[in-house]
Amino acid sequence: MNPVLSCSGVALTFLLLFGCTQDTQTNDESGKQLDPVLVEYPVVFLQRSVSYSVDDQTIQASHEFLNPTKFNPGAAIWLKHNASVLSKATNISDAFFQQYFGENAVFDIKDLTLAPNGDELLFSLKVQFTGDDVAELNEQQTWNIWSYQHSSKTFYPIIQSDEIANLADDFSPKYLPDGRIVFASTRQQTSKALLLDEGRPQYLALNDRRDATSINLHVMDDLGQNIQQITFNMNHDLYPHVLDDGSILYNRWDTNGNNRISLYRVNPDGSENSYVYGWSTEQHSINENLELPSRFRRFINMDDGNLLWLAEQEADSEFKIIPILLNINDYVEDNLDITAEDIETASTQKYPLLSQFNFDFNLADEDLTTYSGQLADLFPMQDGSGRLLLSLSLCRVIHQEKVKTCQQVKDVAAEEYQLAPPAYELWLYDPTNKTQQLVNRSTSNTQAEQTEQSESTNQVENQIIEQAFVMQPYVAPAIKNTDGNISPELAAENLGVLDIASVFDMDGELDYGSSIGQLQDLTLHNQNDMPVKMVRFIRGVPMPPRDVRTIRGTDFGRSSGQLMREIIGYAPIEPDGSVKVTLPANTPFMLSLVDENGQRIGRRHQHWISLTAGETLKCTGCHDRNTPSTHGRLDSQVEPINSGAAASGAFNAGKTDLTAEIGETMAQTKWRLLGAQFVKADMQLTDVWTDTSNSAAQPALEQINLVYADLQTPQPEGVVCFSQWQFYCRISINYPWHIQPIWDLSREVFDPTTLDDENPVVIGNNQCTACHAAQDADGLAQVPPGQLDLSNSASTEQARHFTSYRELMFNDVEQEVVDGILQDKLIQQTDGDGNPLFEVDEEGELILDENEQPIPVLTTIPVRNILSTGGARSSSRFFQLFSEFDADSQTVDHTNMLSPAELRLISEWLDLGGQYYNNPFYPQ
Repeated sequence: MNPVLSCSGVALTFLLLFGCTQDTQTNDESGKQLDPVLVEYPVVFLQRSVSYSVDDQTIQASHEFLNPTKFNPGAAIWLKHNASVLSKATNISDAFFQQYFGENAVFDIKDLTLAPNGDELLFSLKVQFTGDDVAELNEQQTWNIWSYQHSSKTFYPIIQSDEIANLADDFSPKYLPDGRIVFASTRQQTSKALLLDEGRPQYLALNDRRDATSINLHVMDDLGQNIQQITFNMNHDLYPHVLDDGSILYNRWDTNGNNRISLYRVNPDGSENSYVYGWSTEQHSINENLELPSRFRRFINMDDGNLLWLAEQEADSEFKIIPILLNINDYVEDNLDITAEDIETASTQKYPLLSQFNFDFNLADEDLTTYSGQLADLFPMQDGSGRLLLSLSLCRVIHQEKVKTCQQVKDVAAEEYQLAPPAYELWLYDPTNKTQQLVNRSTSNTQAEQTEQSESTNQVENQIIEQAFVMQPYVAPAIKNTDGNISPELAAENLGVLDIASVFDMDGELDYGSSIGQLQDLTLHNQNDMPVKMVRFIRGVPMPPRDVRTIRGTDFGRSSGQLMREIIGYAPIEPDGSVKVTLPANTPFMLSLVDENGQRIGRRHQHWISLTAGETLKCTGCHDRNTPSTHGRLDSQVEPINSGAAASGAFNAGKTDLTAEIGETMAQTKWRLLGAQFVKADMQLTDVWTDTSNSAAQPALEQINLVYADLQTPQPEGVVCFSQWQFYCRISINYPWHIQPIWDLSREVFDPTTLDDENPVVIGNNQCTACHAAQDADGLAQVPPGQLDLSNSASTEQARHFTSYRELMFNDVEQEVVDGILQDKLIQQTDGDGNPLFEVDEEGELILDENEQPIPVLTTIPVRNILSTGGARSSSRFFQLFSEFDADSQTVDHTNMLSPAELRLISEWLDLGGQYYNNPFYPQ
């Protein structure tokens, strides 16, 4: 049921009086007639207490940027009939919500948003209850999105069902041009449903730090129906803002080795979700004394196409802002414009303040006479006048135990006064005439609330006007039309397409070959020289909350840096570096470029990418996250290196049936003529390009055929799904089930002269654990060869891990057998000059044993781990054992003891992070 307040009945007297009387003034305090705009439209504002009490302790209210669900009780919505200071301000929210939820309810309200019709407001609300036995009830309460309609004096929740509303936290609502609502939410509407397809229970996944539920953007209609998730970050996507072109700007938090916040843009249907601004700009230097963190919580669209950023400090309990003009249309970073090839050719963005006011966060007492005060909010009037509605606390000081304005003490020595606490009022500022008009004096939220009132200025402290609007209609942004970008056929199958111009395009530089033309020319390009042959697509495993599954630190193994990962599949890289492949939609993925052995080349890609259903996302190439560049932005004006075929027809020395059209990459030509390409579980690659009958052609690409079916041990989980590929197919590699069996596998060696016999003669066994064990064949203690024990027994260092995992992944110490017992080997420690060390007392005198001999200082001999969580290439000592034999340094020839399929599996597992488990729901 939705309570409705109107001018009938007697239930809610507070709002009945407000709705039925006309407490409207048309003059200002001097008696001067207000202009019609200020008379006609109501003013609404959000006021909150800057502190609140919990268990008799005073807590400062604050907005924590990465913790948007923080609860700060003591906020209320106020309304004035117009902008006259004489018009009464009325608290319209407290009476309603106390009637709705009960007198023991306390509220937090935030994120006020005005509808284009000027009649409706959206806001976020959370309620908690005071009293006994309310803990369980409070745990069930979440942030919900509500609306207020001024014409009907009605409050109502957008999502009508309490059960659905309280499934998750919903906040930061904004109106879309078509009347729908975009908002940030923990509900993971699509991601949670996908879990069932992937064979998991449904749950709200944690972010990559596992300290909060992931937040993503969603859209719904104005009745709270048809909720759709449009972003799929595994961390947080926050604070949506609708731009004038109808797209949505938002903050993306990346934590994969980065911990960066930057601006991304996405269309309302989830397409073209991509980076826009600020990846390398962690601080914005406003002047020589002031730097502000890149925390873009509130924006206002300006008429000139720029954004007004209401910049604030992290967890600022005073809620101060500085209005700064930010140009994201022409800039990718603060010092990199969109037309620049690199940082050296870039211009630097300027950050002019909106007015001549001095709202400096780094205020020094001696500067008080030039200080304008503290600004909490700013709202441009929608009448073309340029006027601004300000929530402003004028500069005030305490002098001789009285509060005075800063101008009143301009001739007083600075040491005789101090800055007074802020007291916010609403002012209308006209930048053209440089005039200010008072709209509303500060007021306590409730009659009973204890607030401090300034003696000389009649202002209320401990309250802040956080947001304010004139409820005036405005022109809504354009409706973003993306119908032409979406394929209904792909959307029906929950699929999207990734189209990369060239993986050899690294931030505008070709990092392989002399030119794209040379790579396309198969008389000049030997494909076997390509450093990478295929792309591996990686899915992050959604981490369940503790009430669903307890994930121990040991489950990740050596490092939790990559959490748990799965493989979505592989796609070929064409000779020009292009890739075009069908991928699952609405699934965050990363990618790795791998060689013919399945080993990642280069650093890990640490950014989540996603495709909306039916979308084709085009990328120019690859990007180094540590190098500022315009190439990561879709609307960059820098041309991609691979502009496709220069002329129609077959590529030089290419097969004549693969004829390119002008501007097509090789992957696009292959797609058009050979059909859509899908990711595959196996690494299989055949040269489809080279015309081997052409004597001028370079050698054809050597076939790659690394298939899981060649394993004699259990294949990774999910491989069977790829026999009839679906969007939810995943490959999961877990050490106990898929890597340890490689060490345990019996590898009989036969007499080569008897291989054709019905029963060939066994002359040995290369089983890894038969050799690399702490006991020999007779059960006697031995030093494992290479100081490496590959047995599947529980480790003495960590019982939840096999001994082999600890030996391979962790540093160890050298061992020896003494009196039939395997123990750590000790040697005498030496100083920096190689002199032996002996134990000494606190005075530096030698300590002698019972034989009056010095006691040597003993130490162990370190043994470095042979496998690394950094990936297969970082574990080269291991892989070299199976590719080449050095008689001078090795006692056993390991070449070919592991098959190519086994080495590929180990490489994949290491590239993913070398986790112990990549399935959080392993049998316990």
